[in-house]
Amino acid sequence: TLYRNGWYRYTIPDTAGGQVRMAFTDGGSVWDNNGGQGKDYRVSGSVVSVSGGKVSYSAPSFDESPMTVWYKPDSSWKTAKVNYQANGKWSGGAQQMEASCGGWYRYTIPDTAGGQVRMAFTDGGSVWDNNGGQGKDYRVSGDSVAVAGGQMITDVTPNCTIRQ
Repeated sequence: TLYRNGWYRYTIPDTAGGQVRMAFTDGGSVWDNNGGQGKDYRVSGSVVSVSGGKVSYSAPSFDESPMTVWYKPDSSWKTAKVNYQANGKWSGGAQQMEASCGGWYRYTIPDTAGGQVRMAFTDGGSVWDNNGGQGKDYRVSGDSVAVAGGQMITDVTPNCTIRQ
C-alpha cells in the first residue's frame, strides 16, 4: 500500500521471528531482487526499510509538510470551510477556515507528506465550490495555495495585511 513520500508499506502477519526472503515488483516486468536472480533481500526484525538496494532496520523518517490554504469566496458567503484529502485520508468533514484579511480565509493542513491535496470549499450550508464539477475538486501540492474565482496559484500569500 502506498504510505507516504513515495514509500510503500506492507505488514507480514507472522514471521515467527525468523528470516524473511523478499523481492519487490512494480506489478509488471520490473523487479528489485537485490541485484540478481535468487539473491533477494533476506531480513529479520520487526521493522525493515529497503531503498536503493540498502536495508535499514528502522522506519523511514518523514518531516511534516504543512500546507496553508487561502480561499476567497463569493462575497455572499458569511464563512468558509474546506473539506480535503491528504495522505489518502479525508479530513472527516468540512473544517472551519479562519477569516484572515481582504475577504480571504485560511486553514493550515497539518501534514500533506509533500503529496497532492484534493479539496473543495463550502459556505457551511448547501453551496460548494468544487472546481466546477462533482468529483473534480481542486488538486494541488506545495507549501501554500490561494484559490479564488475558480483559479488556484501555489506557493503564494494573498497581498493584504495578515493577522497572525
